[in-house]
Amino acid sequence: MIDLKNKDERSTNFVIIGSIAIIVLAGLFIKFAPAPKREYTDAQAKQDKNKVLVESATSKAKAATADQIIADQTWPGTEEEVLPLALQKVTTIALNHHLKVVGFHPQKPIETSSITMNPCVVNVSGPFPSVIGFERDLEAPGSKLAVNIMQFATEDQTSNKVSANIGIIAYQPAKTPAKDSDTTKPKAGVKKNA
Repeated sequence: MIDLKNKDERSTNFVIIGSIAIIVLAGLFIKFAPAPKREYTDAQAKQDKNKVLVESATSKAKAATADQIIADQTWPGTEEEVLPLALQKVTTIALNHHLKVVGFHPQKPIETSSITMNPCVVNVSGPFPSVIGFERDLEAPGSKLAVNIMQFATEDQTSNKVSANIGIIAYQPAKTPAKDSDTTKPKAGVKKNA
């Protein structure tokens, strides 16, 4: 019972009465307050949905274009498959420029989260203008190779023949880890309980 005459319980009783009044007023407000107006129409929702779909399609098209550009400039496959193809490309270009390939030395691959770089050092011998043409053709967009260093040394003082060490890089897309899609199969060495 609420007794307002008792001075010891008066403050507690006022809190109780105030709480009850707030609850009653909140209930009346919820019951009789007008519903908020909906200003966002179905036409606007449809328009926004179409806008998102167009942006999504545009983003997918841009991603596909970027993937194609990357595919055109990188080598598919593993390092063991890429290096022989790169050697074949280097040899073909060298023969077109009448150069002698003295050496082809693969280096340790450099892996990043987005790309794998397979560096190699190519040693060629021949006339200086041919070596420069060879280097230019190595960096042509269709070759999928990039030159990162060139060093020249003259072979003899009486001719324009040089020996060149040319560092090239064959790029590959980053290796994606294989996903284990079937979780129902037991892993090797683990027996499934029957």
